[in-house]
Amino acid sequence: METKTLEAVMHLPKNGRKDWTELMYGNVIPSENIALHEVVVSATATFPDGIKAVGGVKKYTEYCYKFFDIYDAQGKLFEPAPIDVSDNEDFMQKGYFFNINEDESIEYHLIIEEES
Repeated sequence: METKTLEAVMHLPKNGRKDWTELMYGNVIPSENIALHEVVVSATATFPDGIKAVGGVKKYTEYCYKFFDIYDAQGKLFEPAPIDVSDNEDFMQKGYFFNINEDESIEYHLIIEEES
């Protein structure tokens, strides 16, 4: 069986990789109004088949952590998350490949770009 690749671009703000990494390192402290595990910054991308990726940084204690959530076309969250960022120590990656189908007939390529 041939694998089809679908692509979507997630646009970060200018200097987003650096700024979001600073949040992760604790060099920038999010507002006290943001609760633990809530989103501090995020961006989205939608694939041609309606699959949506939401990625960004969530608040923790002295630092923040990176997340990527993937939703189907009806808005249902895929769990476990198809993109594992637990080992990522920054926001410098330029993209991720993942799949959500057991037969792996469709591969998703999330491209991460910064605005200029």
